[in-house]
Amino acid sequence: MGILSEIAKKLKGDCCERLVEYIGQQVTVTGVNAGVANFKIDIGGFSNKIKEINQVPETMKALDNNQYLLCRQISALNGREDESLKEDCIRIRLMNIMAFTQLQALLSVPKPNRELRAEIVAWIRQMNTLAQQGIDILKTRARMTSKGGFGRSESPIESPSLSSRIERATIAQIMAYQGIDEKEMNEALSIIKQKSRYSKSG
Repeated sequence: MGILSEIAKKLKGDCCERLVEYIGQQVTVTGVNAGVANFKIDIGGFSNKIKEINQVPETMKALDNNQYLLCRQISALNGREDESLKEDCIRIRLMNIMAFTQLQALLSVPKPNRELRAEIVAWIRQMNTLAQQGIDILKTRARMTSKGGFGRSESPIESPSLSSRIERATIAQIMAYQGIDEKEMNEALSIIKQKSRYSKSG
């Protein structure tokens, strides 16, 4: 079982919470309920050798905000007509959470070097793209709904599904970067769906 499935197993139902806290130049991730180990990043300590590290907090903030809003959106989607959208939201939220685990692994190297700098740059680029995917899915859902949710629209779009609006090629590219294949993603989705059915029956 891969890392993504382990995250899915540890997710605590509809427990929507933000995972990142900022105090000065120290960033703390506390994500026990989201399957992420707690860790801290001293941005100041890294910035002398890897100036790109200064961009990491903003990327983390975008990812954290998206995973939180996606969690709320997932909780609000209950009808059969929402199943495809719900799966898309879960998929992207899992990838957002996976990003923090990936960052922790990157920064665990004992001594910053040129290779780490290149990996940080790649992480920032890929995760900013992922963050934009989360923003797009939430914005489109806001336009679609006319009954509350995350926003109203005087002229909601006609499409009943968001699936065709997600950039599948882009998501596949980010999954490949994160080392996630479709089989592992489907296993993680299955775990979450089973937990959801169990909580409803209980």
